[in-house]
Amino acid sequence: MRGTILGIHAKSGNDVLAGETSDIACELAARGYKTECLNLLNPDARARFGDYMNSDEVLFAFGVQGVGSDLKTTADRTIWSVMRVPFIGLHHDHPCHNPLNHVNASAYVGNLYHFKSFYEVKERYLPSPQFSAYTPYGFFGPPLTPPINSFRERPIRLLYLKTGVAPEPLWNGLDQLPGFVRDALIDQIGRAEKDPNLELSDLVDEIFTATKIDKRSNRAQFWLLVRQMDTYLRAARAARFMEWLKKQEGAVIVGDGWDFVDKTGARAIFKPAVNIVEGNGLYREAQFICNTNPYARDLVHERTIIGLAMGCRVISDTNAWTDEHLADVAALTLFRWDRPLADQLDAAIAAPADLPEGERERVIERLTVPEIDTILSFAEQVRAFAAMKEA
Repeated sequence: MRGTILGIHAKSGNDVLAGETSDIACELAARGYKTECLNLLNPDARARFGDYMNSDEVLFAFGVQGVGSDLKTTADRTIWSVMRVPFIGLHHDHPCHNPLNHVNASAYVGNLYHFKSFYEVKERYLPSPQFSAYTPYGFFGPPLTPPINSFRERPIRLLYLKTGVAPEPLWNGLDQLPGFVRDALIDQIGRAEKDPNLELSDLVDEIFTATKIDKRSNRAQFWLLVRQMDTYLRAARAARFMEWLKKQEGAVIVGDGWDFVDKTGARAIFKPAVNIVEGNGLYREAQFICNTNPYARDLVHERTIIGLAMGCRVISDTNAWTDEHLADVAALTLFRWDRPLADQLDAAIAAPADLPEGERERVIERLTVPEIDTILSFAEQVRAFAAMKEA
């Protein structure tokens, strides 16, 4: 027996964390490892975890977005240090959303980042005595079976799987900040809206430097400002895209939170949110998958990855990484925020054809990453790092 690998997760919107944790566990199980996924908000799962704590059965543990990294004993010791078991935080969101999941005093807790820009944020703004590394994000696991129907026979013309957030209240919330900070933050948001390849933490750092505010004694305020920028930009991008999408015949929006949209004359169909498993099933029925990215110069969203792997056409905003690595993919229509969306997208969806022969396979080959091999290797690197620290 190789030992058990634990996937730690918690409740999240559309069960995303549970779904991603399960996907990784399934791939590990296919390699012959014993795995178990535990939602520690569940009393039975907590009891099960207690059993593991009192055994030497756990090979290592992992948590998407670092969930579970900071579990403590009653004596306030990190559980992973007590168990002497590596824990891997798998990160693909900006550190501003939960900075504490990126810093840990335990050498047994490592961070693996799927986007280099987020790894650089951790190294610069969240230093800690941990082992951290970057690995590319992409498609992993066996290739998904593409839709049986030809492109034109798929019943959903344009599919957008996205929760809506009204940007106006977020913008109005900036008024709660001190005037000089608010004005500076608004200026930096304006810069980010024009240029998709900046780093939000650096923009806030510029504000702190210019106003001589010490980051070390105002860490919570620093990350609050980064989070406000990131949250607003996500919401504003999605809302602007919605103004184009709602006018398109055959568009289907699946997600809660779009009540703020004026639907007068809209042609799109709005449906409530579904969990990640149901959502992934809808890709088989879609011609176009629509995507708007969170802000980062190298972020590629799972909507893009899954859409391309399923043989769909994908519409997405672009950034430096996408321009470099995916601009030549025939299935992908890229747009920029500094130009009218209709000018960039109307022609692309007017008369779409089936994809070129072998296009899906070429995309899968290009975007496939050795995710499971990387996780297994990283766990051993964290184990060796911790042993060195203990020596």
